[in-house]
Parts: sequence; structure tokens; C-alpha cells
Amino acid sequence: MLRHLLLFIVLVSASPAWAGIVISGTRVIYPADKKEVTVNLTNKGQNASLVQSWVDTGDPTVSPAQVKVPFVIFPPITRIDGGKGQMLRLSYTGSNLPADRESVFWLNVLAVPPKQHNDKNYLNVAYQSRLKIFYRPQTLTGSVEEAAASLKMTKKIKVFPLLIRALFISHWWKLSGRAETKSTWCRAR
Repeated sequence: MLRHLLLFIVLVSASPAWAGIVISGTRVIYPADKKEVTVNLTNKGQNASLVQSWVDTGDPTVSPAQVKVPFVIFPPITRIDGGKGQMLRLSYTGSNLPADRESVFWLNVLAVPPKQHNDKNYLNVAYQSRLKIFYRPQTLTGSVEEAAASLKMTKKIKVFPLLIRALFISHWWKLSGRAETKSTWCRAR
């Protein structure tokens, strides 16, 4: 088994690599007073890529056609030539979301590279990136800095749970007495 794993690593690292679609940012903050928010995509490679984008509620088992979210993204499918960019526009449709806390959704960007036209065998890999979308209502009081200051940590038998009473969604690392850490996040209230 170990030999197969080592062989796979050698083969993957020896093959040429092409850069692909790069998304500006690691999350999207959507303030309620904005008409739309933009997300920039850049194709760092030399070849064109087909990109499909959609928003979901966090359930990866639901297809993009079946998901019900209060956002629309334009363009949902686009071609981005090598060295070029594309701007995705994300608009809120006005559905009822809680006004007393943030809501979270997921932006999905699926990049499909073109088929290579040659006689060699090759592996064509499409990859999907997921970013969190935080919808931030206008009536939300406080700030992100105040939310961070309100985090309380207590020690409980080698585990440090965080007590969160914030209106904002928090992302943090789980710490334990062992040498392991785990990234996690929690919804507001």
C-alpha cells in the first residue's frame, strides 16, 4: 500500500502542472444595504477554462438546480481565457432572512479545463472551490471586533471550549491538550 502511495506521489509531482482559476478573497461579506457584491476570478493558466458558479445552503448533496437560496449569481456559466479575468455579480433577491444575526451560504466555483488535443494519455481534472457568503443585515449591532472580544475560554480537562454569544459568525481553531488542532466555525447565536 505504501509503495502505491509513493508511486502516485512521484507520478503526480513529475507531471507538468497548470495554474487554474484563482478567486479573489477567502470569503464574501454581503452587507444588506448593497445592491450587489462582486467576486473576481482570474485564469492564471495559459488555456481557457469553463467556470460554473452557484450558491447553496451548505448541503453538497443537493444539485445546483434544486437548491433554494435568496441569491442569484451572474454569469452562472462563463469561459475565461488564459491570462484573463471575469467578475461574478452576486445579488440578493429580497427573501426573508433573520435581521438580528448573520446568515451563511456557500459560493461554489467549478473550473473545468479544456480537453487536450494530442495523442498522449492524460488526466483532465475539474476542481470546485467553496467560499462562505456572510449576509450581514443592516440592523446588526456591534462589530466584528466586539464579537471577537466577547469570546470566552474555559479549561475543562485538556479541552478549551469557546463560549460564543455573538451576532456574527465565528471561525476558530479547536485547541486541545494534545498536539492536534481542528478548524471549525459556528453560526451566530
